[in-house]
Amino acid sequence: MAAILKVTNPCLSLFLTASVNRNCAVTLTTNPKTLSSTYYPFFTTMTKKLHQSFPISDNIFNFSEWSLRNVQLIILNLPLSILPSGPADLIPSLLELICNANDVPIFGARFFAPDLAKRELKRTISVVVAVDLLHVLLMRESIFFFSRAHSVAPAYSGIKFTQCKKCYYFGHSAPL
Repeated sequence: MAAILKVTNPCLSLFLTASVNRNCAVTLTTNPKTLSSTYYPFFTTMTKKLHQSFPISDNIFNFSEWSLRNVQLIILNLPLSILPSGPADLIPSLLELICNANDVPIFGARFFAPDLAKRELKRTISVVVAVDLLHVLLMRESIFFFSRAHSVAPAYSGIKFTQCKKCYYFGHSAPL
């Protein structure tokens, strides 16, 4: 990816990581100071290069504009009593709650703690919802469900290989 960006636009930051998940979705991660929209004009070129580098009978590396508009927000301390136990039922129930509270549609939802056994030990749980970039400001810093305010914040992903730029430990990013 960096080689393509050097040729097409040498002014762009080349500090990025490209990864492909099991659904063949390509994720580009940049430093926090670089907007993902700066790479938008080069996604089609990078997709073609991926297909040339890893020839597959059908082109499974597809560019999706939806991912550019998707922002993940975390809603903290939701009572488990109002949430379904299965992740498949989470999106419809949260879609209704959030549309009633702030009139913001969500595109995806997941539990912050995916392990069901750990969730059952708690009274409240946090969920991560995907909203359109245009609706982020409508979510504000809190959302009211059942006469109680629940904090809303940007969700930062991190896996055990993510290294913090402040303390240099693994497992979290600097904003966390």
